[in-house]
Amino acid sequence: MVHKIKFKIKLMMVSVVSIALFCSCVDTIKIKDGTIPGEYRELAKPLTGKFKGYFDNISPGSHSVEVELVLDESGKLRLIPSSDLLGSCDSKVLDLYQIEIKKDKDASKKKMLGGSYGFDPASCRVDVEGRSLEIDFRRTKEDQLILKMSIFKELRSRENCHLQYSHGSYEWRCQTEWTQVYLSGEAARSGSDYLIPDWLKALIPQSILTFKEID
Repeated sequence: MVHKIKFKIKLMMVSVVSIALFCSCVDTIKIKDGTIPGEYRELAKPLTGKFKGYFDNISPGSHSVEVELVLDESGKLRLIPSSDLLGSCDSKVLDLYQIEIKKDKDASKKKMLGGSYGFDPASCRVDVEGRSLEIDFRRTKEDQLILKMSIFKELRSRENCHLQYSHGSYEWRCQTEWTQVYLSGEAARSGSDYLIPDWLKALIPQSILTFKEID
């Protein structure tokens, strides 16, 4: 019994060490007035530029968007859409209020993974509950920089019902299931191929598609 306990303890220690080695630690840094602290500005610079892609409509479908990420001299990282991100709501992207930083002992491997902006859906406040725009960055195998964006739209409910036999008879038993619904989109930095949503790809002949596939 003693040997088994020791063996289990060793296994647990190995598991903890393995998790520590392979875990990517991420810090959430709060931002004041949209200004990135000086120590993180160099991580934001490589992510700036103009991006082209698509974003969901409030109703089914999506529309093309162009946004620009600008890091000004004061350290503000602004996200500037060329038009209304929601399509026709007069919405506004407000100040950045937090960023996600991947930590690493090797400073050259530190990365800014994304962030959160305040968001005003303006005339679409009834249809869009979210008040923040979440962004994430990733690169494809071809080193194409992709900006992913999302806004919380609503909490949607659905009744899941089934017949259950109880005390000699069948009864309907129902449970409410809740799903978080988001409006989302992706954009590629200028100089990369234009991103096309999946529903539109299906309508375009493969012979004329010139975009690169995203992992």
